[in-house]
Amino acid sequence: MLSQQQQNQSSYSQPMYAMLPLKNAGIAAVLAFLWAGLGHVYLGQIGKGIIYMIMYIVLWIIGMVTLIGLILVLIFWLWQLYDAYNKANEYNNALQQTGRAPW
Repeated sequence: MLSQQQQNQSSYSQPMYAMLPLKNAGIAAVLAFLWAGLGHVYLGQIGKGIIYMIMYIVLWIIGMVTLIGLILVLIFWLWQLYDAYNKANEYNNALQQTGRAPW
C-alpha cells in the first residue's frame, strides 16, 4: 500500500492537461503579410481574423475608387501585420506563465 505522501507525489508528477504548443510570431507575421487576418486565424482569434479579412476586402474596393482608400489599405495592412506579431508574443507569454491560452 502506498503512503499518503507517495500518492500525492505520483498524482502531481504529470500535468493534468495537455501542453499547448507555442505559436511562432514569425509565422503569424508571414501569414498576415500574405493576407490580412490570416495571422490572427493562426493564433486562434478566428473571429477577429475573419473581420480583418472582410475589412481588407472592403478597403481594397474603396481603394479602387479613391486614393485615400489605397492609403487606408496600406495603413490597415501594416497595422494588422504588427498586431499579429505582437499577439503571437502575447499568446506565448501567457501560455508560459499560466499554462493556458489567453483567448
